[in-house]
Amino acid sequence: MTSLQLLRSLSATVSEMIRDTEEKYQTLSDNELAFRADPASWSILQCYEHLNNYNRYYNSAIKNGLASGEVSQEHEIKHTWIGKKFIASMHPDNRKKQKTLRHLNPRPNLQRTVIDEFIRHQRELLGLFEVAATKDLNAIRIPVEFFKLLKMNLADTFQFVVTHQQRHFLQLARIREQLPKTGEVYLKV
Repeated sequence: MTSLQLLRSLSATVSEMIRDTEEKYQTLSDNELAFRADPASWSILQCYEHLNNYNRYYNSAIKNGLASGEVSQEHEIKHTWIGKKFIASMHPDNRKKQKTLRHLNPRPNLQRTVIDEFIRHQRELLGLFEVAATKDLNAIRIPVEFFKLLKMNLADTFQFVVTHQQRHFLQLARIREQLPKTGEVYLKV
């Protein structure tokens, strides 16, 4: 896969996530956004806040990497072993439950503004894809959020971020399907 093919594919996926968020989730009531099927599960707002925790770090780290990255034409993507491992662990087809690091867990009692923040992060990510189209995605190294000594190349980082979001969008869909029908009781957060 070439760098431009990857960036086009990821841009389409992120654009679809923005549309889904605006059409399916921003329109829900505050009670629906805060609904949890059981005390151990997350609400829609908590899923978005979790993604925001990742986006706050990765968008900034990517921006820094792009600022010092080498200019390049379209090129073949070379995946790193660490990138392959992280992408595979987050892939939606991987049904193995992943433990979230404590500092990336969403806090309770969130406001719907977390959804607005998510959309802002996604629009920023689309802009970063545009800048990245002129850079060597294999040469730019981005530190992994939870262990900064490990680094993925920018192509792997972009794929990891979007794959992680896809995984949580499946979770969002499951939560939305579990929402109580009109008149049913909501579990307080």
